Amino acid sequence: MPLSIVTTLATLSTENRGLLPLIAPFHGIVNLDVLQGMAEQADLEALSRALQEAGLAEPRAWHCLGLHPELRPHLRSSLPAEVLQRADAAWIASMLGYASFLARQQDPDPEAAASLAHQDQDNLLALLDVLADGDEPDQAMELGTLLFGLLQPSADEDTLARLETTCERGLNRFKAGWSAPRFAAQADAAEHLLASGHLEEAFALARSLYQRARWSGPAAYPEAGLDGARAAGLLARVLEGGDDTGAAIALLSEALGTLADQEECSELQIELLRDYGRLLLQQGEGAAALDSLTAALKLSCQLERPADRTACLHLIGLAEDAEGHGEAAEKAWREALDISAAEDNPLFLAELHQQIGHLCTRTPSRIAEATEHHWAAAQLCAQANAPVSEGHARTHLASALLKQGLLQEALDEIQRAIRCKADAGDTAVPWTSWGVLADIQRARNEEKKAHEAREKAVETYLAHRRTGAENTNLDGRLAHLVLEGLEEDAAGELDESLAELAGKSGFPARLRPFMTVLRAIVAGNRDPKLADHPGLDYSASVEIHLLLNRLTSS
Repeated sequence: MPLSIVTTLATLSTENRGLLPLIAPFHGIVNLDVLQGMAEQADLEALSRALQEAGLAEPRAWHCLGLHPELRPHLRSSLPAEVLQRADAAWIASMLGYASFLARQQDPDPEAAASLAHQDQDNLLALLDVLADGDEPDQAMELGTLLFGLLQPSADEDTLARLETTCERGLNRFKAGWSAPRFAAQADAAEHLLASGHLEEAFALARSLYQRARWSGPAAYPEAGLDGARAAGLLARVLEGGDDTGAAIALLSEALGTLADQEECSELQIELLRDYGRLLLQQGEGAAALDSLTAALKLSCQLERPADRTACLHLIGLAEDAEGHGEAAEKAWREALDISAAEDNPLFLAELHQQIGHLCTRTPSRIAEATEHHWAAAQLCAQANAPVSEGHARTHLASALLKQGLLQEALDEIQRAIRCKADAGDTAVPWTSWGVLADIQRARNEEKKAHEAREKAVETYLAHRRTGAENTNLDGRLAHLVLEGLEEDAAGELDESLAELAGKSGFPARLRPFMTVLRAIVAGNRDPKLADHPGLDYSASVEIHLLLNRLTSS
């Protein structure tokens, strides 16, 4: 190490001496990536070599340098105040970017993130000190939470004590500036971002709001407890939009636990219970979903909120249906229909009619009743000027009319359905209407027109699947099972499983030709014409086409 810092620094080139003020904010370790963020055009490799050759720095892991202990004190005491102020501001900005990088690294590589944070803990703790005393103490809370997670497993007691004390200082400043109006403003902003489809920005703001509500605690202001639950519910909806249903369910459970201590029931409890039940239903937990939805229904009755009551009844019907309780499902939907009849919500009424119509379709003697409900749904959608919804309703109506043998009426309705969906692209799932048209034309003995309609269904659905969309229906799951089994060279076991499944009494008759083709593929047949098997509907044909493409290209 050098005997004189001043003498040694004088040996550096003019360019390297010009970069020394940027080193002054660092504590012991210089992360060259952070430094590069402060001086984008500088040749830091040349500076690094010069400092090491002069004995002012030593190489460390992760693209860092360990500084001579006398270098920072000398620079802080010898540089003008305005130069240090600019350097400190640049250091804070670059260190905040570095902290964000560490936060992003926690999931893919937690060990690397912890190792980086441990090596650079003096700088990170210094940044925390600055933030705790600054104008945005919530930044200190976010950084403190991050550092506790990264440093706690290996840090010594003094470091953890310093971290805790600094976070407490930041928390006290944060609480002083946190209020119901500030929460409401940020919650409204997050809601707007979510509604407008800006999912990433909505997530960042909703997560920040959730963290702030937790930091402030239920005693921060009179409504703080409710706002904490509201923040958890908002973040859950954002996570649901990002397909992280498991995390959303956990947040809703936490929020409901918070509200369990409230003496009076609230509209928020209804909303959270309903969302919780809906997500549980999506996860296949019908019984648990019913418990939550029934509780929400009870509260909506107590608070005399008919709109919430009908929304709960709609979901209860779905849950009962998923559990195989058809009569209970129909009872819930009809009760919702009776309550909603006086409300100006035609699309919701249409949805209820369609659900009852689907239920009636399962019983041959109730097809005429199903037709009435689908017709009512179509009229309501037309009244609401919702062409895509009308297209769906008329597709179901045409299918019901086909089952009744009313072929001309069915043809008229499906042609109207296709026109309704014409300008909406994949969001209108046009292939379902083309598939029903193919069935109708086939029933009319117009094979050429039936073939053309089926080809249109295959064409549109295949294009949709090629965008990366998945098919979670039984034919899609079976095709995926075959792909995985063949990739693992388990053709024998796979064929036995398929044969056993096809032999079960409840296996859908329409998928038996599909199963025959799948077993042929398992046996080694790769003929592209398998996708044109006459017994396959458009969806099964697309699955065979995609499966053969994947097998022959791998």
